[in-house]
Amino acid sequence: MHSTLWVRERLAYFFDYIFVAQKDYVEHFKSLGHKQVHWLPLACDPQIHGDRQLARVYDIGFVGKVMSSDHERSKILQELARRFKMNEYGRWYEKEEITGIYSASKIVVNIPANGDLNMRVFEAMAAGALLITKKIANGQADLFRHGENLVEYKDTEDLLAKVSYYLQNEKERARIALNGRQLAIKEHTYERRCEQILKTVFAGAPVVLVAKVREDNPTNVHLKYAEVFSMMRKYSPSSTK
Repeated sequence: MHSTLWVRERLAYFFDYIFVAQKDYVEHFKSLGHKQVHWLPLACDPQIHGDRQLARVYDIGFVGKVMSSDHERSKILQELARRFKMNEYGRWYEKEEITGIYSASKIVVNIPANGDLNMRVFEAMAAGALLITKKIANGQADLFRHGENLVEYKDTEDLLAKVSYYLQNEKERARIALNGRQLAIKEHTYERRCEQILKTVFAGAPVVLVAKVREDNPTNVHLKYAEVFSMMRKYSPSSTK
């Protein structure tokens, strides 16, 4: 099982309302017995991720982990770098630098890990680059429209063809990129996500308290707390393991 999912499953035990960033996981958490599970996609912060009005000197921008175990992402990026002008995608960027890369890129390519609708989607769009991302589930089609505010690809061959096409068709690329930026700034900010949380929790009266920890016996509750504290130590940045 994916380690981050395992962690979230344990933490969910303690909460009355559970919000998941990936729509596909809503039913998974409901199947574990949680009664209030809601989809809350990731987002952008316009003050951090907005278009910096830089010259778009890169054909393609990419910032993210490139691990040897992730053969698909690594092979695709190598092929893109061979054909087009890219930033140094293999290096580490401070968070303050990421928006600069996206703002200096004509296209940002997203190669999602585990089929997740990740932060790069929202941050690249907010920076005004054309986002070309793999066609996935997890609610992507609920939020965006292919050819209107982003472009989806099916496989590596399709991706390469679409990158070439939109680099050659500047007006069409700019139109979709602008639509994407406007949508991200209007609908997909962390401020809007906070509003969604408040609306969900306080829409009814009274607030419904149904965390599994509230219904469990004291012995099991203590064991769950011990498991979480152990888990926090294991995944702590200061851990020596």
